[in-house]
Amino acid sequence: MRDKTFLFVIPAVILLVSGNLFLTPYLHRREVTRTVTAVLDGWASGAIPETFQYWEDPNNAPPAYSLASYKITKKVMNKEDGRRNARISVALEFSADNVLPSGKEWIFKLRQTKFGWKIESFSAADAAQ
Repeated sequence: MRDKTFLFVIPAVILLVSGNLFLTPYLHRREVTRTVTAVLDGWASGAIPETFQYWEDPNNAPPAYSLASYKITKKVMNKEDGRRNARISVALEFSADNVLPSGKEWIFKLRQTKFGWKIESFSAADAAQ
């Protein structure tokens, strides 16, 4: 009986530990990507007020509109001071009438809060470093 218990318990523990080590970071990365994609899709469709919910402070949201295309180029996740943070690099192409320069790489900095992932800041890649 004891051997049968070990045959069940040991694989269950291994599955639980590997799930926490590998599945959790994947799920956080997917949620961060979903947040940034929702903001970029809102900018592209002109639904800018709907994107304010993703910002920690909606007053920090840039005057972005007329987004022609975007490409997520880099995703970096880390943990500082007990909080998960993310930096998502995105290449953005705006229309000619936009105040933001087109063809540059931009960085979204996100932080996990009790309300989900919120965008902390948005800046040009060369200014953020």
